[in-house]
Amino acid sequence: MPVTIYAHPLFIKHETPPSHPESPARYETLLTALSPFPQITPEPRPIEDLILKAHTLSHLAFLKESTIEDEITCIDGKDIFLSTYSIDSAKQAVINICQAITDLKDGRIEHAFCLSRPPGHHAEANKAMGFCLFNTVFLGALHAKESGFTRVAILDFDVHHGNGTDTMIRAHEEENLFFISTHQSPLYPWTGDAETSTSKILNYPLAPDTGSTEMRTLYTEKIFPALKDFAPDILLLSAGFDAHEADPHGGLNWTTDDYRWLGEQLKPYKTVSTLEGGYNLPALRDSVLAFIEGVG
Repeated sequence: MPVTIYAHPLFIKHETPPSHPESPARYETLLTALSPFPQITPEPRPIEDLILKAHTLSHLAFLKESTIEDEITCIDGKDIFLSTYSIDSAKQAVINICQAITDLKDGRIEHAFCLSRPPGHHAEANKAMGFCLFNTVFLGALHAKESGFTRVAILDFDVHHGNGTDTMIRAHEEENLFFISTHQSPLYPWTGDAETSTSKILNYPLAPDTGSTEMRTLYTEKIFPALKDFAPDILLLSAGFDAHEADPHGGLNWTTDDYRWLGEQLKPYKTVSTLEGGYNLPALRDSVLAFIEGVG
């Protein structure tokens, strides 16, 4: 069964400055590339009750107070920007992953790719970080548990550590989630040391300038066996493609074929992916296509 794409026009409306790497062009490039695949456009709906199970009310209030109509505003003095539709776009990313999880639970799909922005895995309970406003994948995991999935795993293969996901899982131990992150180290956000791993959180840092051999060895010897032992009934993927050799924000030198291989290995699971990083547009396009073709 092919991968189903979850998309929405709102994602174009989350504006950033012209030179910003997390731009609407990422969405537009992928939407065109993924047009041959079946696509679903989830309807907007109230989602704040779910968001408030992971994020604080003060976080939502700060984002709302910082939004200025018809302006692009930097909220961290560096690289996190809000425009008129940014909050709605971040909410729609959560709606998309929740709809994909519901559709998978109901047997309508086997694999989903949520073509959403902004990304989410850096967002913490009371803090936007690294282009991220809400932690999409963690909120998806909470929805999966509420939907009746009992063994929910999250795999994050973005070049940056999913610090927000890691922190939230530690704060919600009662949910019994399983999290694996592979990421470059040292690199922003400077978290995810191997020593921070637990029985439910496995952090695997990779040194800069490692490549396909190291990546495939790590996944074959450590990550796939850990997933097999946990035996998730749904696997959520923080799907970042900035470990690609052409990406300007990382240095792990993964290839397009590595993403195809990764997709092929994850095909036996029921997967819902949500887009995280990936900032070289041709490499992003090719890597996402390769990954989706591998999974499907």
